[in-house]
Amino acid sequence: AKPCAAALSRPDGFSYVFSGLGCEDLADLALGARLLAEDERGLLPFRDRPAALKRTLVARIPPFSHHEDLP
Repeated sequence: AKPCAAALSRPDGFSYVFSGLGCEDLADLALGARLLAEDERGLLPFRDRPAALKRTLVARIPPFSHHEDLP
């Protein structure tokens, strides 16, 4: 089986992209989603991040907050 990619995001926080996940990492991905949803700053803190999400992170994208630039 080929590794999977996944992304976690929330409207008021950062988005995170992971690559190289396997079926054995599903619990870590679910925990990461819960941690991101519960964090008051909209972050997935590195020290609390499950091991699979530490080694497979490929991008951390800041929230788009430039609403004044939108038509």
